[in-house]
Amino acid sequence: PTSLAAGLGHLWAVDARGNRIVRIGRTGAQEAARWFRGFPSAVAPGRRSLWVLLHRGPRHGRTVLLRLSPTSLRVAGSFHLGRRSVVLAAGHGTVWLSFDRRTRSGRSALVAIDERSGRLRFRRALRGDPWGLAAGRAAVWALMGQDGWSRLLAVDARTGIRSWAARWP
Repeated sequence: PTSLAAGLGHLWAVDARGNRIVRIGRTGAQEAARWFRGFPSAVAPGRRSLWVLLHRGPRHGRTVLLRLSPTSLRVAGSFHLGRRSVVLAAGHGTVWLSFDRRTRSGRSALVAIDERSGRLRFRRALRGDPWGLAAGRAAVWALMGQDGWSRLLAVDARTGIRSWAARWP
């Protein structure tokens, strides 16, 4: 597995070798799997849906965010994200994406999507490249890196305003 996440009553894993998402139940045994055209890289359970990042095309250049039903693992929606590298998290009704700096402005971005409607809640520019995200009730935490240093920052989940930042050792 290349990505693990807990939520919606299960443990979810990305099996990159098999291009599939695996749902693991209380017995620890594989309960279900979903195979994809493309290569899944991350999984994040939300309140009602399972979110998966999938890479398609030559050299896995195009990134797609899939919304899956957690019971049937069928695709309930998709968002095409382009050729940028993406980090994914979900929690408390929001899907969080952080994009790398391959933009005209040279800045990365943090994007919040309302899980129920699929609408963009906000987009904020960030400095550095995203390495990881963790969603909490009041904030999303982002681990950012740039030119040999790392930084951990918190962004308010409702407003998108940075509330805390510290250099990572």
